[in-house]
Amino acid sequence: MQDHLEKILNKEIQDHYLGKNIQNDLINIMGQAVQQEIVSRIKAAKYFSVILDCTPDVSHQEQMSLIIRYVADGVNSKAPAGIHEHYIQFIVVEISTGENLYNTLLQKLETLGLDIDNIRGQGYDNGANTKGHISGVQARLLQRNPGAFFISYACHNFNLVLGNMAKTSPDAMTFFGTLQRICTLFTSSTKRWTVFRKHVKGLSIKPLSET
Repeated sequence: MQDHLEKILNKEIQDHYLGKNIQNDLINIMGQAVQQEIVSRIKAAKYFSVILDCTPDVSHQEQMSLIIRYVADGVNSKAPAGIHEHYIQFIVVEISTGENLYNTLLQKLETLGLDIDNIRGQGYDNGANTKGHISGVQARLLQRNPGAFFISYACHNFNLVLGNMAKTSPDAMTFFGTLQRICTLFTSSTKRWTVFRKHVKGLSIKPLSET
């Protein structure tokens, strides 16, 4: 780095790569390279499954996460033999209807050069826009590709069962309610948070998740 800076000061090089946006540019370049490598492995495996989920980010924009799972044989692919699952991208979606999510998925797969007819599985949560058997993403994709077998999130279903079960227990409601009030007490005040950090080492407090 010192040699690089000296060359810049001595005007020995023109491209110094010290602009205010260079870190983002480098991250984008590396991200594209990683994505291209993942896509090349998916193409080598040929058949794949898609997993989608949507959630709002801190800026209140709806983000759709795209994950692809495939099986590598260890011969025709750079990936070792086995089941592989890769995050592809967060995609901003302004409308989270089944039709729009489906179209967004198709557009992204086409951009990546992945054949929609090679999809052999699809997995989503229990939202009507994804799971719906008439206009959900899974129904629309099955119309296009009958081989795209749909599997609902087992963990999501189990989580809903546990959540509803806990609500029937007064003791459980009291327990989790107390945890939430403790979290609110400390996180709503910087002074109380400082006291907590001073006396509790290696632990943190997080609010309860509704899902």
